[in-house]
Amino acid sequence: MNKAQALHEFWSSFDIPAIDEVSAYDLKDNQLLELGDTYITYEAATDEIDRKVSLTASVWDRSTSWATVTGKAEEISEAISYGGVTVPYDGGSLWITRGSPFAQRTVVEEDYDYRRITININAEFLSA
Repeated sequence: MNKAQALHEFWSSFDIPAIDEVSAYDLKDNQLLELGDTYITYEAATDEIDRKVSLTASVWDRSTSWATVTGKAEEISEAISYGGVTVPYDGGSLWITRGSPFAQRTVVEEDYDYRRITININAEFLSA
């Protein structure tokens, strides 16, 4: 598994679909792909050792309630914990820690039936 796959493995570990933001859109129509009612989109970027990368992800839910996205954000927070979480990949490990602010509700002006929480993380790729 490479660095990008390790990042995908982390976001995919929460029992809902996860896809990097670039792949989440049909580039022909610039429309979001149909991923279901609840899913995660995330920034996919990698770097070398000793460089912290600040990344965001979004938890989406088609609902009039914040319950699902809030619960999923809490689940992600618990998985990262206070010391961070590591995901091994070929030749190294991805160390994920909480960014600041960690989670923030976001309005989806194009579709008020969606609830979205943006999550900020720091990623360090512990290999050359």
